[in-house]
Amino acid sequence: MRTGLLILSIFVFFSLCGQDAGIYQTYTILDNGNTEYYHGGINNGGTIPYSGHSFGSVTKLTLKGGEIKSWKNNGGDVTGAKLYYRIYVADPLPDPLPDFTELDLPWSENDIDGSGGNQKWAKTDYSTDVLAGLNASETYSLEVYWKITSNVGDRFDNNAGENFKSTFTVDTSLSEEDVEQHMTTSIMSNEIYFHKTGTFEISVFNLLGTQVKHFKNTFSKGHIMPLNIKKGIYILQVKENHRFYNYKILMN
Repeated sequence: MRTGLLILSIFVFFSLCGQDAGIYQTYTILDNGNTEYYHGGINNGGTIPYSGHSFGSVTKLTLKGGEIKSWKNNGGDVTGAKLYYRIYVADPLPDPLPDFTELDLPWSENDIDGSGGNQKWAKTDYSTDVLAGLNASETYSLEVYWKITSNVGDRFDNNAGENFKSTFTVDTSLSEEDVEQHMTTSIMSNEIYFHKTGTFEISVFNLLGTQVKHFKNTFSKGHIMPLNIKKGIYILQVKENHRFYNYKILMN
C-alpha cells in the first residue's frame, strides 16, 4: 500500500512539475491609413517590429487590437489574454506615467501552427482613436505589453519589464476642432467643463513631469470643476473609459 502511494505521489509530482504554458508570438494592430501588424519581442512572423518604431507625423492612428499565440503542455492551460497600452507625452515624461488601459483578447483558434497545444487569442475590431484629445505638433509615446493568464501563473511579453514603445507626432494640419471632435471635456480658464456624465480620472503635471494634482470621480454633464492651480504651463490628462485626453494649458 505504501509503495503504491509513493509511486502515485511521484507520478503526481512529476506531472505537476511538467505543466507549463507560455507565449510564442505577439502583435499589436494599428491603422494609420493602412492596417498593419507590429510584433512584440517573440518570433516576429515577418512583421514590423513595434519597439522603437516611429509612425512619424500622423493625421490618423487607430488601435484596432492585438494578437497573442500561446503554447501549453503536460496539463498547462491558458485561460485568457490581454493587451495593455498607455499614451503620454514623449518629452518631458510625465511623473508618474499614466496607468495602462487593458484590452481583452478573446480566444480565437485552437491547434494552430501545427501543434495541438497552440492557441490564438485575438481582437481586430477595436476602434480606439489614439489621437483623440492630443495636441497638434506634439510627440507622444504609445507603450504596450501582452499577458496571458494560465493555471501555472501569468506569462508576459514585456521586454523584461521595459515594455515596447513606439512614437508618433500629431500632424500640424489637424485643427483644434479635428483633434477635439471626440472629446468629452473642455478646458477653460482654470476649469474643466464636462460634456457628458461619466467617471473621469484627472492628472495634472508640470513641465518637469511632476504630478501636481490627481483625482477620480463621477461628474454630471454640464458640471464645471475648478482646477485651482498656480500660474505656469501644465500638461493635463483626462482618462475616461479607454480614452486619454491630453491638454497643454497655460495658467496666467
